[in-house]
Amino acid sequence: MTVGSGGGRLGRDPIKVGVMTPVTFDPDLCIGCNICVDVCQVDIMLPNPEEDLPPLIAYPEECWYDGSCVAACPVPGAIYLNGLAKDRVHFQRKSTGQDFYT
Repeated sequence: MTVGSGGGRLGRDPIKVGVMTPVTFDPDLCIGCNICVDVCQVDIMLPNPEEDLPPLIAYPEECWYDGSCVAACPVPGAIYLNGLAKDRVHFQRKSTGQDFYT
């Protein structure tokens, strides 16, 4: 999943959600309520202009990893707090090239 607007409103390239972002949304569970956007202490997210979609992650490098967005979410499992990027390990299976992250 990609967020951002590629030079539009955010003025930067889209951010690939997942391994290098502080949070990951499950688009099947997220109801687009934007409560996580409201409780984020450092405003890393913006409401998605499209209804019922997860918020846009605008400034992932500013995240404090306090988990307030996960705790405030009314739908369990809709948002997941990833570990710090510097603390994660990347493995790649030689035979298939499949990526694994811890």
